[in-house]
Amino acid sequence: VRNEVYITNIVKCRPPKNRAPNDTERMMCSDYLENELTIIKPKIICLMGNTAYHSILDGKEISKNHGRLIHKNNRVYFVTFHPAAIIYNQKLGKIFSADIKKMVSILQKLNKKHRD
Repeated sequence: VRNEVYITNIVKCRPPKNRAPNDTERMMCSDYLENELTIIKPKIICLMGNTAYHSILDGKEISKNHGRLIHKNNRVYFVTFHPAAIIYNQKLGKIFSADIKKMVSILQKLNKKHRD
């Protein structure tokens, strides 16, 4: 599965002290991200964490929307927690794992449909 996954970030360099990127920093990197997505043409874009969710879909409450597919601008997004969040809140581990399994299942169905 790893060779079918492309990982990128909202911003291309981490802000000082590992803080979340601000609106200006996200905007300055948005063309790079858009170019990546245009080239890669992913079947599903997995938004991991609040920064990605807010930056791409203007999402507010990841805890209420994780594990969901969202269709926007001819793209399909899947929302889940950032893996680092599990370090700070171990209760998210099972939820994150279930979300990823759900996304893999969706991808497998899409791949099967594509082959048929």
